[in-house]
Amino acid sequence: MALHPAGEHLAAWAAEQPEKSAVVMAGAGAGAARTYAELDAAATRLALALRQRGMGTGDRLAVLVDNEPAFFEVVWAAMRTGLHVVPVNWHLRAEEAGFIVADSGATALVATARLGEVATALGSADLACVRHRWSVGGAVEGFEPVEDVVASVEPRPVPDEHEGGWMFYSSGTTGRPKGIVSPLPPAPLGAPSFLTAMLGGLFGFTRDTVYLNPAPLYH
Repeated sequence: MALHPAGEHLAAWAAEQPEKSAVVMAGAGAGAARTYAELDAAATRLALALRQRGMGTGDRLAVLVDNEPAFFEVVWAAMRTGLHVVPVNWHLRAEEAGFIVADSGATALVATARLGEVATALGSADLACVRHRWSVGGAVEGFEPVEDVVASVEPRPVPDEHEGGWMFYSSGTTGRPKGIVSPLPPAPLGAPSFLTAMLGGLFGFTRDTVYLNPAPLYH
């Protein structure tokens, strides 16, 4: 699928401004950064690995990753392979996180070593649909490090590219959290969205804007 000429996809920015900073971490992660080229390269290799492992358009990938650059790499890989990303709140207990993984029907789970205790506490019922368990930022028992997953992947165009989407879960104030999933966009990769229009119209975002995000990335 071709990129939209508006160029709102990571690949378009990587081609136009490869050495510009895409992500700069503050706080506990201060010093960690990724340029657009670095982020795109990592996301592309993981996207190819997703395809090689049989992940197809419409499948769901759960992400138990806190505020770290790997979150962006995993999400952008999913967003160019037509997956629904299921972000899991990293403040949840294992049984709560496990419910979301199971209920979403996720066939892949990426967890960070920082949350390894939660990831390894997930039960067999939680992981019943999960065919692929991968870790970032270090080893997690029972999970394959993403570095090993992409080690043999040669850079090339991602086959059958499709715009991905999100599957968010409600706070569950009236019972169990409930999944909210929207149809995947049919438009080319990077097509303008309502969010883009809102950020530009209401808040004056431009291509030169630097956004300080104080919120958890899963949110």
